[in-house]
Amino acid sequence: MSSNVALMGIAGRDCYTAAKGGVAALTRSMALEFAAQRVRVNAIAPSATMTERVRKLVAGNASDESRMVTGQVYPVDSGVTIS
Repeated sequence: MSSNVALMGIAGRDCYTAAKGGVAALTRSMALEFAAQRVRVNAIAPSATMTERVRKLVAGNASDESRMVTGQVYPVDSGVTIS
């Protein structure tokens, strides 16, 4: 688990942003390290509260159609990091 703060800066949260940035860097590094073994490594950067509605949306969305995706950090933040 990463965080949207891995992709942006927040004053006064240096330790937290550095730790989550480390998760993002480790995700990319491990994706390269294990690519030859066909292991995918990804991180999720959530910002939504896990409500019953969100649980239903997430349930059953995993598939092997994502086999081409590795080394990515997915900001799930309602556009916070681009606003």
